[in-house]
Amino acid sequence: MGNERDLKKAEKSLPTCTAMLLCDSVVRDDVTHKTNITGIFDTFCLESLPGQTSPCTIFLRFADTVDGFPIAVEVHDPTHGMALFRSSESGNPIEKTSGELGLPVAPLTFDQTGAYDMVVFAAGVEIGRIQFRITLRGS
Repeated sequence: MGNERDLKKAEKSLPTCTAMLLCDSVVRDDVTHKTNITGIFDTFCLESLPGQTSPCTIFLRFADTVDGFPIAVEVHDPTHGMALFRSSESGNPIEKTSGELGLPVAPLTFDQTGAYDMVVFAAGVEIGRIQFRITLRGS
């Protein structure tokens, strides 16, 4: 049986993910409160296979704050039906009330080119999904 806090969380509606971007970095300006997203991309170009991606950030924007919900991101290989990466739950709020998160992603190893899915979860429930590609440089 869950405690009172778990029951209150379950009663709250899950956050709505309005934007998901792969990028090099995300910085929040303390003066203007603008979020600066650098190097947006949807394809990793590897030198060879197997190969490693460069580190990156997953930028997430929500229609409301995510306070109280653990947020996690997984990278799925749809061909093999398996998760290749799972972020730590919660991520790094860019600003506590902004409804934005920047999740750092360490280099990932891929054995094949193709399309992969990035899936966002709030409290273990999928709330967003986008696709990205792995290609070989020069192809």
